[in-house]
Amino acid sequence: MKLTEINAQNTPTPGEYIFYEPAQALVLCGAYLAEENTIRALNGGKYIEAPVTHFKKIELTRQEHRKRYVGSCKGCGR
Repeated sequence: MKLTEINAQNTPTPGEYIFYEPAQALVLCGAYLAEENTIRALNGGKYIEAPVTHFKKIELTRQEHRKRYVGSCKGCGR
């Protein structure tokens, strides 16, 4: 797992987990506001709105992604 800077080419999407540096925690991205240069996120049920510089994007290698991937139901196809 590698942490990378967030910039115009590497933006988080809503529903993606990102790293919040001040709390040293993984948070759920709610919105990326490019014009305000802020991110809205949830940290353990608490709402956070902070500058982009406080967040890092999580990048997984192909092997790490395969290890963490959960497939669908094999019986019903859902």
